[in-house]
Amino acid sequence: MKDISYKDFIPPIVLRLLRKLAIRFFKTNDQNHIIVTQNLKHKYKCYSQYHEDLIIDSLMQCKDNGFYIDIGANDPIELSNTARFYQRGWSGINIEPNPELYRRLAESRKRDINLNIGIGEKETELTFYNVSAHTLSSFNKQAAIRAAKEFHEHLVGEQKIKIQPLRHIFAAYTGGREVDFMSVDAEGYDYIVLKSNDWQKFRPKIVMVEMNKDYDNINKLLNCLDYELFFYNQTNGIFIDKNTDISAPK
Repeated sequence: MKDISYKDFIPPIVLRLLRKLAIRFFKTNDQNHIIVTQNLKHKYKCYSQYHEDLIIDSLMQCKDNGFYIDIGANDPIELSNTARFYQRGWSGINIEPNPELYRRLAESRKRDINLNIGIGEKETELTFYNVSAHTLSSFNKQAAIRAAKEFHEHLVGEQKIKIQPLRHIFAAYTGGREVDFMSVDAEGYDYIVLKSNDWQKFRPKIVMVEMNKDYDNINKLLNCLDYELFFYNQTNGIFIDKNTDISAPK
């Protein structure tokens, strides 16, 4: 009987895509992740947590000029899902509720529209819970507390932040431009972010969303909206609009 490899759980189309980029596979901490060695990381200029930006870039055929929306943008470089594309010449909209991180984005992303707000189902104000590790901060208090405990961090403060629905962002700031790629990383608030859009009017070609905290609801929602889950690494899922002309490399 053939030994089961972690590669058996990765779709063949993804394996072909990643081989084109010379990405190596490693099994770490009993989970299957795609890891890029430091030399390759420098060479390919990838910044996402598990190098998802390389997958998205390949799906977009290394497009030189595109448009993105980054919800929960965090830092302009570190663990950024859009830094690779901005450096290529893309532009887009960054949404970051943490005022300190928003200032970094505003200073570094001059071509982008940078908004110091959160995304929710209606216009309002919500309490944002800041964690000592910025990437764990959230509008979801329980999610922030759990994450802080899990990673030995702590809550450092809270503040009221303005909230707008995602559909308002599309209508007010895209200027009618087609959105090639949307990243959603809202630390336990991701499902609510997605529900706040008008998907009949505004459809990014690719949606990447952190879904390990709410896999079933997010997967069901996007499937019902005619998006197909192309890749999942136990943290982030990459969905492709079934109505788009994107095709993975053969």
